Amino acid sequence: VDLCSPNPCQNNGFCQPSGTSFSCTCQGGYTGSTCQTIANPCLPNPCKNNGFCQPSGTSFLCTCQDGYAGTTCQTIANPCLPNPCKNNGFCQPSGTSFLCTCQAGYAGTTCQTIANPCLPNPCQNNGFCQPSGTSFLCTCQAGYTGTTCQTIANPCLPNPCQNNGFCQPSGTSFLCTCQAGYTGTTCQTIG
Repeated sequence: VDLCSPNPCQNNGFCQPSGTSFSCTCQGGYTGSTCQTIANPCLPNPCKNNGFCQPSGTSFLCTCQDGYAGTTCQTIANPCLPNPCKNNGFCQPSGTSFLCTCQAGYAGTTCQTIANPCLPNPCQNNGFCQPSGTSFLCTCQAGYTGTTCQTIANPCLPNPCQNNGFCQPSGTSFLCTCQAGYTGTTCQTIG
């Protein structure tokens, strides 16, 4: 009696007589004494780096952890593709994560926030800083001028001395040297 005729092994398994019995050699994806069971392709887990295995017929699909890619999650993914940095920020891979270098005027882990251009205050000499988009405007204290109030203003421009008086800067103030016949702080008095 041929125990392998007809073939008792299912799913195209190969039957091998063995004394008064037989054994089946199963095709890939099947298991059991007669190859009757679809094997679990996720045992043992073929997904690397803690990937999650999902059976798919006789095969499997891996759902990879963040930072990994490939059919078995075997590849470290480039965390900068696509670029997670907003507003033209520069992305630098850092292991399975990334670091963003933000353009001027932006801040945050992904450069998503408009930075306060007045922190720290760029206005010198106690100037008042007013944000203006990603830039700023300085309102200078009396006696100072310039984009950041960095320049001592010339108190003689325009000339405060009247009647052709000569103006001499004195710190943030001025002194007038009056023409003959004039007196006063600004040479305003005939005398």
